[in-house]
Amino acid sequence: MMRNTIQILAILLLSLNVSHAQQKLIEQRGYIGISAGPSLPRGEFGSSDLSSPSSGAAETGTIFNISLGYRLGKFLGISAMLHGQTNDIDNNALENELIRLTGTSWTVSSKPWTIGGIMLGGFSSVPLNEESFFDMRLLVGLVNSTSPEIKTTLNASGGSAWVKQGSASASTFGYLLGGGFRYNAGNSLCLLFNIDYLWAEPTFSNIETTSSTGGAPLISSFKQKFGTINIGFGLGIRI
Repeated sequence: MMRNTIQILAILLLSLNVSHAQQKLIEQRGYIGISAGPSLPRGEFGSSDLSSPSSGAAETGTIFNISLGYRLGKFLGISAMLHGQTNDIDNNALENELIRLTGTSWTVSSKPWTIGGIMLGGFSSVPLNEESFFDMRLLVGLVNSTSPEIKTTLNASGGSAWVKQGSASASTFGYLLGGGFRYNAGNSLCLLFNIDYLWAEPTFSNIETTSSTGGAPLISSFKQKFGTINIGFGLGIRI
């Protein structure tokens, strides 16, 4: 009789521990995570059409994010992000476009676009099962970006000449809209996968353009539309 009672108590205790562990998993309301992955330029930001002043000639780049998602209720909550991104210039596409337009040989060298942001907004999380969640977020915030330095060199039989466009920095407001999946890999960690769309339109001013012919630099400004689809893979700490 005593042996049966002990066995029953042991089973009840084990059941309570399992139930408590499952409840703890459910009660955790969010995460703090880091993510990295590719950044795919869209629209004018990825165009190499030299006839358009808004062409960014950006290639697929790289993102790095530190993000927070925290439920305040059953499904809705707040989100925050520190965002970093670089996109190289498609030098080959620019060279081919210059050759097509002029019929002469050109060489293009450049530095990348850089984009950083601090963003805040809303967050929703829908459980798919005890370990998996579908998350969505809409963030707005300050986006700071640096335009690339671009040097184009004409390679002619009589010699060469070059034109260099300087770099400039600009800040503006932008937004990020995205969704993804989160998988709880244990009591403390989760795996993250997100696809986000980032948009901003900064104006770059006081850009100096110099050339091998010398003389005073040409000062100009332009507005650039940023549109990128960012794919992030990451690891988070459950909170």
